[in-house]
Amino acid sequence: MSTGPGWLTDDRRELLARLAAQRGVRRGPAGVTPRTGPDAPLSYAQRRLWFLDRLSGGSPVYHIAAGARLRGPLDVAALATALTTLVRRHEALRTVFPPGPDGIATQLPAAAPRLIELPAQPLAGTPAEVEQTALRLAREIAREPFDLPAGPPLRCRLLRLADDDHLLVVVLHHIVADGWSLDLLLRQLLDAYAEGAGGAQSESRSGLQLGDVACWEPGWLASAEAASQLDHWRAKLADAPLLELPTTRPRPLQPTSAGDTHRFSIEPRVAGRLAALAAEHRASPFLAALAGTAVVAGRWAGQDDVVLGTPHAGRHRPELAGVVGCLVNTLPLRLRLDPADRFVDLLEQARDTLLDAHQHSAVPFDLLVERLRPERDSGGRPPIVGHLISYEDRPVRRVRVGELEVRFFPVETGTAKFDLSVELATAPDGGLDGTVEYSTELFDPDTAVRFAAGLRTVLTHATADTRLADLPLLSPAERIEVVERFGSGGPPTEGSEATVHGLVEVAADRWPDQVAVRSGGHRLSYAELDTAANRLAHLLRARGIGPDRPVGVALPRGPYLLVALLGVLKAGGAYVPLDPEHPPARLAQIGADVAVPVVLTVARHRAAVTAAVPEGTPVLELDGAEVAADDLAQHRPEPVATPGDLAYVLHTSGSTGRPKGAMNTHRAVVNRLLWMQQAFGLQPGEAVLQKTPLGFDVSVWELFWPLLVGAQCVLAEPGAHRDPARLAATIAEHRVTTVHFVPSMLAGFLAAGAAADCGGALRRVVCSGEELPPSLVAACARELPGAAVFNLYGPTEAAVDVSWHRCRPEDGPRVPIGRPIAGVRLHVVDGHGQPVPVGVPGELLIAGVAVARGYWNRPAATAERFVPDVFGPPGARAYRTGDRVRWLPDGTLDYLGRLDRQVKIRGVRIEPGEIEATLADHADVASAVVDVRPGPDGAALLLAWVTCPDGATRAPELPAVLRAHLRDRLPAALLPATVTVLDGWPLNANGKLDRAALPVAAPTSPQAFVAPRDDTERAVAAIWAEVLDVDRVGAHDDFFALGGHSIVAVRILTRVRTVLGVEVALPVVFAAPTVAGMAAAVRAARADGGSAPAPPTIGRVSRERYRVTRPADPTDRRA
Repeated sequence: MSTGPGWLTDDRRELLARLAAQRGVRRGPAGVTPRTGPDAPLSYAQRRLWFLDRLSGGSPVYHIAAGARLRGPLDVAALATALTTLVRRHEALRTVFPPGPDGIATQLPAAAPRLIELPAQPLAGTPAEVEQTALRLAREIAREPFDLPAGPPLRCRLLRLADDDHLLVVVLHHIVADGWSLDLLLRQLLDAYAEGAGGAQSESRSGLQLGDVACWEPGWLASAEAASQLDHWRAKLADAPLLELPTTRPRPLQPTSAGDTHRFSIEPRVAGRLAALAAEHRASPFLAALAGTAVVAGRWAGQDDVVLGTPHAGRHRPELAGVVGCLVNTLPLRLRLDPADRFVDLLEQARDTLLDAHQHSAVPFDLLVERLRPERDSGGRPPIVGHLISYEDRPVRRVRVGELEVRFFPVETGTAKFDLSVELATAPDGGLDGTVEYSTELFDPDTAVRFAAGLRTVLTHATADTRLADLPLLSPAERIEVVERFGSGGPPTEGSEATVHGLVEVAADRWPDQVAVRSGGHRLSYAELDTAANRLAHLLRARGIGPDRPVGVALPRGPYLLVALLGVLKAGGAYVPLDPEHPPARLAQIGADVAVPVVLTVARHRAAVTAAVPEGTPVLELDGAEVAADDLAQHRPEPVATPGDLAYVLHTSGSTGRPKGAMNTHRAVVNRLLWMQQAFGLQPGEAVLQKTPLGFDVSVWELFWPLLVGAQCVLAEPGAHRDPARLAATIAEHRVTTVHFVPSMLAGFLAAGAAADCGGALRRVVCSGEELPPSLVAACARELPGAAVFNLYGPTEAAVDVSWHRCRPEDGPRVPIGRPIAGVRLHVVDGHGQPVPVGVPGELLIAGVAVARGYWNRPAATAERFVPDVFGPPGARAYRTGDRVRWLPDGTLDYLGRLDRQVKIRGVRIEPGEIEATLADHADVASAVVDVRPGPDGAALLLAWVTCPDGATRAPELPAVLRAHLRDRLPAALLPATVTVLDGWPLNANGKLDRAALPVAAPTSPQAFVAPRDDTERAVAAIWAEVLDVDRVGAHDDFFALGGHSIVAVRILTRVRTVLGVEVALPVVFAAPTVAGMAAAVRAARADGGSAPAPPTIGRVSRERYRVTRPADPTDRRA
């Protein structure tokens, strides 16, 4: 809603009075009257602004600046006189804020000046240069700090661009003004100028002043009406979540409020239709914009419960309409977004919510924060409201004063008061002019552009009956970008309409005598491998194996493994890994699930395999007589498998504990193998190390890719994949050029110093299976400088890998999982299945040739995870991964973790990956894992585990050092309860991290009382107890948990200065909000000569040329 003084017309005032009477709204205490003395306390809103000014060292974030472009003949003397009239009329413009005895400022109006000098500064250069200079100077003037104790809080400067072209820059500190005040002042300034230029003398009227309101406010806040409004808000905002838009960068520990703006527009056709829709439902255009903004914000954040703030003029009493001062209030608007609701339902909810908020608008927002005491975030996350929307109806942009044409425009200060704000105003053409103001510490400019585009798209498509779930966030161009340009890997690779074994046969014909397989001291040529597989295929075909028939393979890595796999495929069947190293119960689950008609093994594993599979299942020993029989045919059996038939069934863990068998086809596997050859160009004679257990799908390319191109598959000895020294020896012996590592295993390999023993042949290190830390990529580059590192991603349900990325030093805080491979489509969707914009997290869906057929004999699970691909051709399917990702601007995917790993602790959304990355930044940490476990009381606890680099000393104090490292970089809510140092990571049979095996240390109770431990801590604790009015305070008790807030912090620091004789900087309270933390700052202050170090502040500059000075002689009224 507009908060300008022209908004509250007589008709609207009467309507509001009637509505208030109908709803029983009480008026509270008597109206505001002039105070008796000159000074006044700070209002609630002023306290926060004064406190923030002290905290930030004069940041311009709360400067209100406007420019008035004056074209035509200008009477500079009349303008100076008009400005003087305003300063005399409104005390706020000459108020100073000296500190009181308790450290809290009061407000005191300085004497009114007789005349303010306003010299015009001429600008030289070409017209274009002058224009640029004027705008640059306007921004600089707007950013220069105010000295609140000395005053004044107003700055005016006149720039002369030409004889008939001037720019007046007006800057106010928010502590004495708001948007309403600025509108009022600019109008009055022009009125006074018109009178002065015409020779008339403007009357310096004196009505109610800001100090009068500040004196009246405590009485109203003690009233029953104020208590009733506060209770209303307490109920309205109970358990309200913070709106958490996805940020480009982590939130800084000490925000600076640096910001920028992006301007956009809504065309008249859309704005007119929304206004008509709103009018049909007794709502305003602002409410339609509010509903649209809530949809975009909720979809971006993945929340169906959002709180947006909106400014309210704060002139809830008629006598306040002409007051210049900081009376604006922030109203939290809580909206629920039910995807099944229509847009009109949300519009009506927004209308009722806003009306309800207006009826309870007199309680200052800062009092709400203080009394509701939401969870505080030491990282600077705003309480309750972090995102704002405002609307101005028919703003005045151009006026004429005689021959002078005046155009008003806002002057930007390069700051942002909130994480992200949307400002809308009606445009002269009937459309809407919009501005997105955003924190540049959190967002890139592209984020603001995309948010504005999303709002435009939602409002364009919003009709009364459109379901919220059906409202698109993307314009057609944006949809093409993420769905087609980013999301498509192009057509399948040429030649993918083939079978795996068919391609191996082609290679065997081309390189019959080349070595195909090496295993220990054994080796097989391509011809020998082909013949042995043919013999087994005939045997299996005789036992009824054909297309889509599963065959169990219970073999260790060894000379028989590839013979078995190719034999199964040549027979037309699909292999099912039965890892002999798995527990018998796991083998029994898989055997029961698939009911394989035959199992391939060797003699030493026969007993274990026979016990695991259903009774009577035939078991063939590859080292037995039946397979070695002379009468088995050696020629290739007649092909029966087609590209659409199954190649293998691999089992993944199921949430119920019962493994699920993912069924993958030849077409999918062949596409993946041929893509890899196109991307990596493996040459005949090169060697690929095969070390991944058969039940893990990386083994598929390790086994078959080299066999397509005349290269060698080198099988690591059983157990060697867990031994860095044995792996390095194998790599060196066989001149291996390509190797795969799960990141946690790569970390162990490098930490053991094994890279130095690899012989220098490695060209490619391929990683997948876990998140790849940038620090590990850097370590690999140091230890294996000749090898490129690739990060691949793919679930078992989609033929090994579906995206890839060549790692680069500039990858940033997370290594992307890259772009889709050939034949694959990747979609990032929200909870409604709609594609999300770049930078917005969503669930990853995989479509295209790689998608598995489904789960073996699990139709319900298949239907849940394999869904129609609404972005593909008719009949296409997509696999829901459950992985949380987002598109980066360069078209690569950023992996953010599992959807089911994203947790909330004490109402704060936690991304374990952010904490892991921060831990991994420490020099004594090689890699880190963060997880959530239930604490003794059942509440969720964050726990961290780390491993150290090779050769690093595991100091006993390392956990405490790492907690301090985190505390310096992350909000309090993201600090783990424990940090445990491990010698190495527990790994499961597939070589992946076994989270269940991570040891759990007993956390220290956050409620445990620790008495102050020395005289300084005892003195600080006594001051805290006195000011906070509590019985006792411990060394580690949290200032905010004890009821502290900004004003209390100032009082405590004042007492510290009086009692302990040292100056402690205000930011210390927020950076280390404990007695121990403040005591450390006191000690540092004493050591430094009396003042504790503060974070860097914005340097002050001379303000003399802008200052409305206080006259030294009361009889001399000239300034």
